[in-house]
Amino acid sequence: MNNKITEHLETIAKLKAMNGASNFSVGAYERAAKAIREMREELTTENISSIPGAGAKIRACVQEFLELGNSAAYEELAEKQPVECLSLCTVQGIGAKKAKKF
Repeated sequence: MNNKITEHLETIAKLKAMNGASNFSVGAYERAAKAIREMREELTTENISSIPGAGAKIRACVQEFLELGNSAAYEELAEKQPVECLSLCTVQGIGAKKAKKF
């Protein structure tokens, strides 16, 4: 499950970048994804507070993902930016901001 949560948070980070969010906000989701990837234990609703450096919004996003398989943060961002643009981010040299131009 940690891999799915990590992918979810990384996707939110990319969508935030595409939508012009601050580097701090984007970085917070990226750091949380990295911290979860490095965790040895499986993340559950009971141990969400053990995510190093994750703030209340990110913990709420993770809790929602664990309970529902999605989050309001993702849905809100996906409405603003086509998720299909994310596939462009896999091309070397194309980041979230450049992918938005396509």
